[in-house]
Amino acid sequence: MDKKPVWIAGIARGHNSGVCLLKDGEVVFAIEEERLTRRKYDGGPLASMVKILEYTDKIDFLVVAHTQNLKHTAGKIDFSGDDVYTGLARKLGLISRSDYDIYGDGHPQVIDLSHLHHKLHAACAFYRSGFDSAAALIIDGAGTFLEFNFYGAHKTFRLNDEGTLCFETESIFKCDYPSTFRTLYKHVGVRGPMTTSVTEDFSSKMYDEHEN
Repeated sequence: MDKKPVWIAGIARGHNSGVCLLKDGEVVFAIEEERLTRRKYDGGPLASMVKILEYTDKIDFLVVAHTQNLKHTAGKIDFSGDDVYTGLARKLGLISRSDYDIYGDGHPQVIDLSHLHHKLHAACAFYRSGFDSAAALIIDGAGTFLEFNFYGAHKTFRLNDEGTLCFETESIFKCDYPSTFRTLYKHVGVRGPMTTSVTEDFSSKMYDEHEN
């Protein structure tokens, strides 16, 4: 009897969003959303998720990468309350349509890796390096958003209702095959209002900041 293949769809939220579909660990297709929508840097890989149906009508897992928690920052489907990515995968029939605990652990086939943003960058570099052991240096405009205590044990200063002030900017990991990633160094920071103001004054787009 043939073994049932394992299908995994990895999606990247935010700017330059996209989908990578794996069958038994082999890449079937990978695409950025802007290729389908013709809008540069387009976020929310919804068109890319629909394209999965050209290759399979079921996936075993939907793995989500971003900098902020899927449950609290991805928007909601009306009435059902799913986040938009879980909701779309469910509606397309890619994952089970059975009821699940939206406010608890979430859908059992959806894995949110937003808390590992810099570690995911390190993994991408390490697994393509050819080394069995290596150090990975990650320098990023904004990694995983982190709780940052400014005023006391019970109060966290926030920029807005959707995210905390503080996020990863630099990380160093010790990487060992097959799957050990040990944090050696972590630096956190903030994109302050001054940076945004100067960028807007020079008519630059957000993701073109500091290029020159």
